[in-house]
Amino acid sequence: MNLEPVVFDRFEATKKNLGSVLDKYRDLVVTDAKQAKKVRAGLNKLTKDIDDRKKELKKPYVDAYKGMEQQVNELKSMIHEVKEPIDAQIKTIEMGEKLRRETRVKDLIADMAFSYQIDPDKVEVKSKWLTKSISDIELKREISEQLTLMNRFSVGKLPDGINKQSGQFINDDGEIVYKYSVSLYVTDDELETVASCLDENEIHYMQNKEG
Repeated sequence: MNLEPVVFDRFEATKKNLGSVLDKYRDLVVTDAKQAKKVRAGLNKLTKDIDDRKKELKKPYVDAYKGMEQQVNELKSMIHEVKEPIDAQIKTIEMGEKLRRETRVKDLIADMAFSYQIDPDKVEVKSKWLTKSISDIELKREISEQLTLMNRFSVGKLPDGINKQSGQFINDDGEIVYKYSVSLYVTDDELETVASCLDENEIHYMQNKEG
């Protein structure tokens, strides 16, 4: 049985019509990710329609469809050329949206952490908080629960009278203060006197006995 090479009927006309459709979206500048996704879905459907037609023509043949395969790749390449820059712009927009959500969450944490006397930089931002689906009420509730736990177990807790605003430590008088670490080597007998002196001057300290 001799089979003739299989090709799209009216290929040149189909190619011309496809080109006219694609021209509407060529060099499209994406400003709305949702609308751009609809365009991308339409282009994906064109690709699927071409593939479906290819399968339909290919079914009764094995080798005779090679000429049509090259034509299909040419048509799909035309679509890909238009779709690729749209994909890139969608990704850029979605990345920007994610960064804005992350900034908003961190600002909210900073505002709420003040009441719990927690260092906002120590609060882990959960991936769920960066999703579009989470509501403001749920987001604030989960941040509040996280801060409550941190306060209960003294995780990221700031000393009494100290809070953090805009990345700086602030005391109750609104003055900028700094965290210094000083190691003192004292005897057990001297420790009580040193601790009493620090308490009188409201200086926060931690005891860690080594040796």
